[in-house]
This record gives sequence, C-alpha cells and structure tokens, in this order.
Amino acid sequence: MGRRRPNPGTAFKISEDGTYEVTRGYYYYKQLCRAGQPGMAVANTLAMDSEVAVIAFARNGTKNPDVFMLVNIGKRDKQVAVKVSGSDSKVFEAFRTTDDKDRYKHIGRFSLKNGSVKYKAPAKSATTFFAK
Repeated sequence: MGRRRPNPGTAFKISEDGTYEVTRGYYYYKQLCRAGQPGMAVANTLAMDSEVAVIAFARNGTKNPDVFMLVNIGKRDKQVAVKVSGSDSKVFEAFRTTDDKDRYKHIGRFSLKNGSVKYKAPAKSATTFFAK
C-alpha cells in the first residue's frame, strides 16, 4: 500500500522541519477570493459549454470593481467570447492560474469589442478579469 497524503487538495503543505510549500490549489482559490468581496452582488452568468464556467460579481455600490472569472476545466484550450453587460467599464485587467505554470499571473488588459471580451482560455485554467 502506498503512502497516503495526509491533506490532499490543501493550499499549503507544512513539513515537520517547519518549511512550507504554497500549492497550486491556493492560486485557484485566490482567483475567486480576490474577485468576490464583501458587499458586492453576485451577477447572473451563462456558459454554453459544459467545460467552461463564468462567475461574476457587480460592485453594488462598493469601491470594488466589477469582475468576472472564467474557468476552463477542459483538457483543451477554449476560444471564448464573454458578453459583458451592466458594467460601465470597457477595459478589464486579467490574472490567470493554470495547472502547468501560471500562478495568479498578470496577463494584461482586455478591451470590450461590441460588448464582449474575446479570450483563449488555456486548458485547466482560471482567469479573473477586473474592471478598470
């Protein structure tokens, strides 16, 4: 019988010698926790692909920006167009986490074109777009 991991899926691993490791799971968790803040409203979303999820929050009178998060759980990259409505912003700054290398990495600004953000979501990724 193989050695069982004591806390699979944890955000941090702490060794007996006091050293620690921040795991990939932490960065996926951070994507959502940075997006939704106290006082914000959960916005309605819809995805037409079973491997893609969209989560969105409206600032709802807070000082936080409108934000949406795009998750691709698929094994392949997905080209998506996210239609944004109800936000005054036309530019969104994005941060991405992937299974292979990106850990809440700033990936640039995306402008709305005809009310949508076009984006190629890498396989097994989460990307958060903050209104500017």
